[in-house]
Amino acid sequence: MEALIRPEIGLMFWTFLIFVLLVAVLYRLAWKPLMDAVNAREKFIKESLESAERARRESEAVKSELEEKLTLFRKDMDERMKEAEKEATKRKEEIIEEAKEQARKILENSKKEIESEKKRLIIQLKNEVTGISLKIAEKVLGKTVSPSLNREITASLIGEIGGKAEYN
Repeated sequence: MEALIRPEIGLMFWTFLIFVLLVAVLYRLAWKPLMDAVNAREKFIKESLESAERARRESEAVKSELEEKLTLFRKDMDERMKEAEKEATKRKEEIIEEAKEQARKILENSKKEIESEKKRLIIQLKNEVTGISLKIAEKVLGKTVSPSLNREITASLIGEIGGKAEYN
């Protein structure tokens, strides 16, 4: 043990030489590949961070673009809804006007039909009254009334009945 405590130049030289050779061999064989691996890993991490940052910026750009499109879409939908509401209100008013016009036409047609039917019934009633009057006149006179007298009596009765019917 005493040899280990006392320094010998030969032992120191060989120890130092082996240490330098070991460092050179390790530097060539282990340190360089180890540093290359560390540098590659560092480069990979740096590229990954840059890629992630680019992706984040792109996603923010896409997000803002989508939000803008969504805002425009909502505005467009609001405008379309208002336009559809106006169109529906307009169409409703048109339908109501058409219905009123049809009702007015139906009422006018009904009034015309009633008036026409009334005139027809008045004429029919006049003819029946004339016929009954002629039969009464024949029975009272006891003879047949001539066609010319029949026309005169009919015209006279129709005039009287027509005048009275118009006042009633």
